Amino acid sequence: MRARLYSTKESEAYRDAVVSCYSAMTALLERQGVRDRPSFTPRELQSDASRTLNTARPEIDVLTKLFEKARYDQVPLKKEDAEQSMEALGSIVDSLSRAR
Repeated sequence: MRARLYSTKESEAYRDAVVSCYSAMTALLERQGVRDRPSFTPRELQSDASRTLNTARPEIDVLTKLFEKARYDQVPLKKEDAEQSMEALGSIVDSLSRAR
C-alpha cells in the first residue's frame, strides 16, 4: 500500500512539474505578444503562437502534448515526462531569446 501511495505522490509531482512548465511557457509567449485567452484550448494557443511568432516550434508542440497528458489523461506521469517538459521549456527560452 505504501509503495502505491508513494507512486501516486511521485506521479502528482511529475504532473505538477509539467503543468508548471506549461504555465511558464504561456507567460513567456505572452511577453512575445501571444495571449492565452480563457477560451483557448492548448492547441489553439499553440496555433496562435505559430502565427504570431511566424514559425512552428517543435518544443512548443512537445510541451503542449505533455500538458494535455497531465491535464486531461488519467494515466500516471513519469519522471521522463517532467524531464521532457523541462527540456522543452529550456529550448523555448533559448529560441525566444535568440529571436530577439
